[in-house]
Amino acid sequence: MDQLVLTLVILLAAVLAESLGERIGVAPSILMTVFGCLLALIPAVPSLDIPPELILPLVLPPLLYAAARRTSWRQFAENWQVIALRAIGLVIVTAVAVAAARSPGRAPRTRHATRCRRPGHPQARPRPDPLTSLSPRACR
Repeated sequence: MDQLVLTLVILLAAVLAESLGERIGVAPSILMTVFGCLLALIPAVPSLDIPPELILPLVLPPLLYAAARRTSWRQFAENWQVIALRAIGLVIVTAVAVAAARSPGRAPRTRHATRCRRPGHPQARPRPDPLTSLSPRACR
């Protein structure tokens, strides 16, 4: 129950940071960062374990709603080219970066366990030739 209350307090603070930031002239992200730091310093606050897949649907909609409420159609019409260029351009840049990171020429970043005659050996690693991995020397 403590985690539910804490989650609701954090969501309420995110919504309030938007309106408060607009009134005092400070970016809402700065207010949320300050609030998070203050909350982390309080020893009575329990540790909050939120599954990562819940952050997007719980936190982003209030922020987007507040931003949409204060944006006028005139501003949107004046800046539509910049908005479209950034949206399309960043999608393309992200796709190229992911493709470059996952290209077949690069070795995977994860370590693969191999079957070795001496299981648990710290230097057991895959060999390029399948017949070599069956020899006793493969686990040096």
